[in-house]
Amino acid sequence: MTPVMESVRQQFGPIQIEIYNFYWEYRSHELFRVSVTDRDGSFHYTVRGWEPMIRSVNAFTTSVAHAGMCQRAKEDIFTTGYALVNGCNIRVTPLS
Repeated sequence: MTPVMESVRQQFGPIQIEIYNFYWEYRSHELFRVSVTDRDGSFHYTVRGWEPMIRSVNAFTTSVAHAGMCQRAKEDIFTTGYALVNGCNIRVTPLS
């Protein structure tokens, strides 16, 4: 009996990388903690629901940022859950 040889074909090409996105990972969660820290201290608040969290973060970033920076801050938060706006660190953490 002769041994059976299996051939393996190797493929070359680009490797698919999954990009982490806070929005896609956590949009179905019900509770979010928004933490805001600046040189004077920090505070955090809990928001129920994704849309109210978006509105609260948008209101805060609009109040402390220039109009051109606000969109970038929201974009950073939706991508990573974290942003720096005019010296304020904003962190969004899903709770449930």
